[in-house]
Amino acid sequence: NELYVESVGMEDAFLKLIIDGNIRGVEVQVKREANLIDVSKLCNWLSHFREFSSDSNLLQECIEDENRIALFATRSRCSDSILPFKSKISQLSENVDSLYTKTLKKEILSTLFSQPFGTSELKRNREAFCKQQSDRLSKDGIPENLFQRILIWEELEEDLLDDKIRSLLNSAFKISISNSVKTYLLILESVRKGRDDGEDVLPLIQKVIEDNAIRSPKLDQDYISSPFEESLTKETEEKSLILLSGNSLCGKTQIAKKIATHYFNKGYDYKLTDDVDEINRFLSSNIEDQKIVILED
Repeated sequence: NELYVESVGMEDAFLKLIIDGNIRGVEVQVKREANLIDVSKLCNWLSHFREFSSDSNLLQECIEDENRIALFATRSRCSDSILPFKSKISQLSENVDSLYTKTLKKEILSTLFSQPFGTSELKRNREAFCKQQSDRLSKDGIPENLFQRILIWEELEEDLLDDKIRSLLNSAFKISISNSVKTYLLILESVRKGRDDGEDVLPLIQKVIEDNAIRSPKLDQDYISSPFEESLTKETEEKSLILLSGNSLCGKTQIAKKIATHYFNKGYDYKLTDDVDEINRFLSSNIEDQKIVILED
């Protein structure tokens, strides 16, 4: 997988995914639209041309490449007329369950045909291209899954998006809550660097996450699951504290690590130590974090 941001000849971002051996390209446009999104606005977005170009627009790229997806991320809302294009945030696959009526298709082609651009030669050429494009689609028919590959993520307010990213960093990538803001800022910095250098930003993002992720409990390779794990995890959930006792080398620490792994996978910060003062410091700092700690005797 690769991610490019504001690269020459691309949209705001371009994401390349490899799914089942097939390369899927996702063209991303970020729209700071304040008004309700209707068919006219959607057609305006789809008829976007590369800089100084008039021989192909975003819609045409999706027509010519059946593995191409157009994604619009906007703070505004979809009108009832274009609800079939609305998709869940984080969805990067076709809207296979959406229904695109003949009336909607006809309105889109009609609006595409009448898209205004301006009076310069470049803009007149773009306007002519859209008219011809509309005529071809009306005559030859719209490719079967074309509209399913046009996605809109709506109501993406910046504060809401920031909160979602911080929450995702904690739950999916094991970044502590107290460190999520710093990590987020480092990710943004790495994205800017990748944008300026014209390189794939995913490795840069992954490096930031790896450097800031909570270290997971390390189980012995030959550890055999205990039948008591589930009941002990449930007891920890209820009482927030359990005491494991037994003979030396009977597996107490390994069971404790397995229980800690359950919480680690839910985004908890983790520490193993034999120092009571260290535990006190760990639990007293960054009190917004959820934590699981093992005290070895």
